[in-house]
Amino acid sequence: MTKPIKTNRSISNLIKSLKNHVDLLKEYHERACLYNDVRFLGEIAGKLRILVCETRTNKPLLMKLMDDLECKIPIRIDQPKPLGGPIVLSLREYLNRLACSVRTESGRWVELSKTNLIALWAQQYGASHEDWEVNEELVAALDPSFRVGNLPAAAHGICIICKTVIVVASEFIKRQDELA
Repeated sequence: MTKPIKTNRSISNLIKSLKNHVDLLKEYHERACLYNDVRFLGEIAGKLRILVCETRTNKPLLMKLMDDLECKIPIRIDQPKPLGGPIVLSLREYLNRLACSVRTESGRWVELSKTNLIALWAQQYGASHEDWEVNEELVAALDPSFRVGNLPAAAHGICIICKTVIVVASEFIKRQDELA
């Protein structure tokens, strides 16, 4: 049995909104991660923040719908056998895992979870532009000398997170459409 969502918007309206966000996220992912157009990374982070980042003021749309409709979609991460082989995580567990570990200009080591990286990126370069000063941890994470392919390592990390969220959100939408 599912718990009722406390909102003045209908479930179908919220799922329609989710579909729109995911469609835009797919487009931004293609432009940023497949065509190396880094201008779209801030938009990706903004969408990811709306969908999956829990903060004091944000109840993320995808996470809230999945919780309220009691829909669990596992994420399988393949690891080499010496590390224990494949593991299965929830989306929340996946997002709380380490995204990057960096040394800042002041010499501190900082570990950013996937959620923290998304939130920082969205705050600094995303659609909201909430802060005029760039966070020291994000500057260190974007060090151009650390690259994966044509993107800075942290940007590549955002692309991987984005692809994972797209897969989970698409599966969630598919399941909801089948129930409708």
